[in-house]
Amino acid sequence: MTRTKKQPITLDELHNRQAEQERVLAALKSERSDAILEGKPFDVCKLRDAQDELSAIDEAIAEFKRREEDRQIAEAEAEAAISDQERLDQSIAGIRDMASEREAAISEAEEAARSFGDALYRAEHARQSLQGAVYRLIGKVPVGLMPGGQEDRLSKSFAAVLATSLGKGRFGEMVLRKGMRDAEQPWLASEQPVSREIESALEALKAEGAAE
Repeated sequence: MTRTKKQPITLDELHNRQAEQERVLAALKSERSDAILEGKPFDVCKLRDAQDELSAIDEAIAEFKRREEDRQIAEAEAEAAISDQERLDQSIAGIRDMASEREAAISEAEEAARSFGDALYRAEHARQSLQGAVYRLIGKVPVGLMPGGQEDRLSKSFAAVLATSLGKGRFGEMVLRKGMRDAEQPWLASEQPVSREIESALEALKAEGAAE
């Protein structure tokens, strides 16, 4: 692969080349020994070239390490050259950024909490209206639609989501029982049995009216 100036060789690559050249050199030395034992000619230039190449790679690795050491020393000196006031200014700026991020996250959490509270209020109001309408028409109400049932299910779902997001079982005064619900399960999945029971009762009532 052709190497460009934008892709300088790495130390790992140099070590790989060193290992490969050592294998080539070892193979040539073995070939020379065989040639001597068998009385055959051997091109010693190949061996010298391989030795020269390995020496060049060794020197390149040493130079690479020297340059890297020089770079690290230069960075350390540059860091040390920063004045105490500059370091103080940088620390203050960093802390202010963290404080701003914290306040932004709290504001976002507040907005989500208020929206969540409004949605829960609407859900409870709709439950009460649905309970009354079902009772007036059918004469009975599914257990899951009774007071407290919906609230219990939603609170467990909310606790599971919060526990999973925070990675702990308590948030201040709130105890979060993660195992009561699957945090990934849609909340409506716990409410659909109630809806199906109501729909079944409505269909039965409709069938009775048609029969009459």
